[in-house]
Amino acid sequence: MSLRLAITTIVLCYCLYGCDTPAKKGENIHDQGIYNENIHQKYEQEVSPKLVFETKVLSRKEGQCENNCAKVTIHYPLFNESDHKIFNQFIENQIKSVLEDFTMSNKPLDNYEAQVEEFIQSYKSFKNEFPDVQTPWTIEIEIAVTYQHASFLTFSTTTSAYTGGAHPLSNKEYQNLSMDGYKIEDLDYFISDQEKLKELAEKQFRSAKNLTVNQPFSDAGFTFDNDEFYLTENFGFNEAGIVFYYNSYEIGPYALGPTEVVISYAALQGVYKYQAQL
Repeated sequence: MSLRLAITTIVLCYCLYGCDTPAKKGENIHDQGIYNENIHQKYEQEVSPKLVFETKVLSRKEGQCENNCAKVTIHYPLFNESDHKIFNQFIENQIKSVLEDFTMSNKPLDNYEAQVEEFIQSYKSFKNEFPDVQTPWTIEIEIAVTYQHASFLTFSTTTSAYTGGAHPLSNKEYQNLSMDGYKIEDLDYFISDQEKLKELAEKQFRSAKNLTVNQPFSDAGFTFDNDEFYLTENFGFNEAGIVFYYNSYEIGPYALGPTEVVISYAALQGVYKYQAQL
């Protein structure tokens, strides 16, 4: 074989196998901060089919009562245990974490069903001690898969609870998990230019709250530190785009309620490291 033929053969082999090698399953293709669209598309094609799950409901209440009693309702997704056990474990931990705020047991509880029973028993004890009180105790938890991508899933955990007082306690939390179950809390994993994203979010926030470009947020009752807009760490994704969710009290009094800012995937072009999967 001539030298020229040998060199030609090596170059052809490199082009065929070296330049077009798809990312391995589970490999973080953003580790070096370089976005390779060709590799990313191949990676998506490898693992892009959406995961299948069923929605389960756990409902418990105090005896047969209908009003003025204790009741817990939990909606949550259940994945195939053999393939996606790590997501089911995450969901169980989320439920347990929420219920911990409403149970006062002195002993460790093995699972969230035990926590639910403890909550109901606590209400019975409360009624025995204060028989004239007619206040119901309720907890509603809904965990949902709001977005599926080849590289990550977004979950939302919505909680509404009432155990007395002027109004219910409400909260919504987003969690982004990699396909191997790791929590992704850093915006840099998804966004290449956070300053640009902040500009987009502030513009949308002001528009939704009828605030002009330079008008102080305090004019509308918001309590941003130094009256400067910031992106909440509570963010996730849905079919419309990236979501920033400010719970009640985070940036204003309860009367203002929660604030949700959604920036569409179209508006995210140039700063979103992934391709929208709808």
